[in-house]
Amino acid sequence: MIPFFVGYAMFVWYLSARYRRTLLAYACALTGAALLIVLSYGHWVVGQANPELMIQGMQILLYPYTAAVGGVGIFIASLPRRYPEGCCRSCGYNLEGLGHPTDSCPECGRTLVPAKVVRYRASGARRGDLRTGDVRIESAPQGAPRTAGDQDHPGNQPEQHPSHAGQL
Repeated sequence: MIPFFVGYAMFVWYLSARYRRTLLAYACALTGAALLIVLSYGHWVVGQANPELMIQGMQILLYPYTAAVGGVGIFIASLPRRYPEGCCRSCGYNLEGLGHPTDSCPECGRTLVPAKVVRYRASGARRGDLRTGDVRIESAPQGAPRTAGDQDHPGNQPEQHPSHAGQL
């Protein structure tokens, strides 16, 4: 009996993942939960008619199981689709083999959006807001002009501590 419940949940979640971000995915998750509600109601009706056929604890376990299958199914259906680089973001068609640049996908006809260029803030020795004590500049040749960020700011000098030798 346990493989049925595990297999049923996996089947509902597979369908939700396969068609995610479509109405069909949500319909699969809700249909899976609805069938479990019908099973739970049928179990209750059979138990009322003939108490000998009722499985003890089944009704208590069906409610959270139904909520878990439906909730996880809807969560999976809401996950975004991910396609590899060079594929249409709508249908997943591989656009790398095309011999010419195109503005729309030949499979689904959707307008292609160019990839965003993300520019990151410079780090390390190239940043001008770091002190020379923070970054060791090894690539700069001797006598090269220094930028304003390469020098220590006044007031940011390391403190001079007196030696404590002989005071103990």
